[in-house]
Amino acid sequence: MLQDQLESARQERDAVAAEVEIQRQKNDALAADIAEGATQEKMQEIARRELGWVLPGEYVFPIGS
Repeated sequence: MLQDQLESARQERDAVAAEVEIQRQKNDALAADIAEGATQEKMQEIARRELGWVLPGEYVFPIGS
């Protein structure tokens, strides 16, 4: 019984450690973006993704619902 609890705690610790590493990688990527500053490409990506903007002459074909 105690061995089962110990194993369960180890598995939970490993899962949390993996989540922490994923978040650390995301934070590093965001920090790199901040350090680089706003670029034309980033601004266009944000405008397309969040605002649905397109460049003149482009066509958007929605997929799904």
